[in-house]
Amino acid sequence: MTASGLGQIGDQPAPPALVSLVTSGGRLTARAYAATILDLAARGLLVATTPRPGELWCAVPAGPDAVGASVGAFEQPVLDQVTRVAGRTGAPFHVLADSHASDLPRAWRPFAAAVTDTAKRAGLVRPRVPLAVRVVVVIAVVGAFVLVVRSQAAASHHFSSAHHSPVATVLLVVGALAALLVLPRLLRYGAALTVTSTGRAMARATRPPDRATLARAASAGQPGAADLSLLACAVAIGVPVPGMLLNPSLVRGRGTGSAGQPPAQAWSSLTGQWRLVPIGPVPRQTFTAASSVVILIPYLGWTLMFAFGAYFAVIVPADLWRLPVAAGLGALAVLIGSRFVTHLVTWLTRNVRAEVTGQVIAIWQVTYRGYDDDVVVSHLAVDDGRRAWHLLSGGQQYAWLATGDLVQVRFLRRSAQILDLTRLTADAIRPAPQG
Repeated sequence: MTASGLGQIGDQPAPPALVSLVTSGGRLTARAYAATILDLAARGLLVATTPRPGELWCAVPAGPDAVGASVGAFEQPVLDQVTRVAGRTGAPFHVLADSHASDLPRAWRPFAAAVTDTAKRAGLVRPRVPLAVRVVVVIAVVGAFVLVVRSQAAASHHFSSAHHSPVATVLLVVGALAALLVLPRLLRYGAALTVTSTGRAMARATRPPDRATLARAASAGQPGAADLSLLACAVAIGVPVPGMLLNPSLVRGRGTGSAGQPPAQAWSSLTGQWRLVPIGPVPRQTFTAASSVVILIPYLGWTLMFAFGAYFAVIVPADLWRLPVAAGLGALAVLIGSRFVTHLVTWLTRNVRAEVTGQVIAIWQVTYRGYDDDVVVSHLAVDDGRRAWHLLSGGQQYAWLATGDLVQVRFLRRSAQILDLTRLTADAIRPAPQG
């Protein structure tokens, strides 16, 4: 065990990201990313200051040769993202710790892939079920299904339909459905990582720093390498740091620590100070002119039918049952008619355009499975100072765009489909620390 409390790989201190992985049972969380930022600062790759008690700021050192330390494969995506977000002005640590969710393609995914690959090569984690065993299971299931189908086909040729029982056919169908439902889940379970004996030994060798030491490290005006290493150890294993501003996801028991999912909120510096801006849900897709006929006509037909039924029930000769029936049919007509009006308004306003100028605060892609091929849809969140606009683009991947860029976007208001995007400046707005 090192002075910071982290375990070791051989004679070298273990990177906090690997320690976080093994202490989390093989599940990579946001703590690994945040601890890597602190470890980079401890090694001099970032400049860390505390302008106000409990608020740690990190910035990129001035000069290209300020640091001669090497950067690992999983540390480079973190350093690149910190450079994009913080620059030399710097940004609060709790903002940088969340920045992995703002740019999943360039920040989190390469980081997660490199950490997992490094841990596997170091013998710290492995899949629950080896790949060869999973392949054999799939081949066995498919082979058994083919044999059963062939045997059933042979039986149907040798016996008449009068003597052939449908029970076997029913069992075959049920078995096929069960295999389709259960097999993918079993394969995902087998591919999930589990900690090896070497990883468990590293986890046991990791000791959380005591609260008094952590409090001193967090309150240091100019934290040194030892202070930052202690903080990295605490964040990696999810230990609360007294007096330090931390995101709930970085503390074990206060948040899930999950990462890699599209963000529900992101940090913006558009107004000159860091703000956490909520990102709305995926916009509802409007239907096209062709499909609108399919949707609108049945709604209109049911509305007119129930309205006529209610009118007919009223003018029928006086009976006790006519009023309840008229009320029920009228309620159905109003309910379905309101849906018809909603769809009609949506269709009529499907091409209404809007324009927004603001700061890109999040970028991610979602892959939708299709019958012929997969469709990758790019999602952008743009903050205009009042709210975050959740916008979509099915064709562009926006590899040239980064969080913090100022952009002007024209889009369809209903579907949030991007029509045109112009980057005004690539210089992110970085508020200076207050203190």
